[in-house]
Amino acid sequence: MIRSNCDTAQLEGLFLLGSNAKTAKLLAESGIECSDDSLLIRREISAGGRGRVFINDKLATLSLLKSTGDSLADIHGQHDQKITL
Repeated sequence: MIRSNCDTAQLEGLFLLGSNAKTAKLLAESGIECSDDSLLIRREISAGGRGRVFINDKLATLSLLKSTGDSLADIHGQHDQKITL
């Protein structure tokens, strides 16, 4: 979803890790430092379909982004509590 007449789109998110040791360990194993307990995630998408991911201004893979995102937040939908039989 890139604005018309633009070549790229960027999405950024700033997260405070606090006591989230799981995420800090995951990133440290990938060579990404989180010195001040904050985490800046940026995704750039080009009109040609190529994209890049940056975590704390270091180039990262989509799989690392997914793993990091999974450890940062739980996303629930409106009807998650409903049980279907």
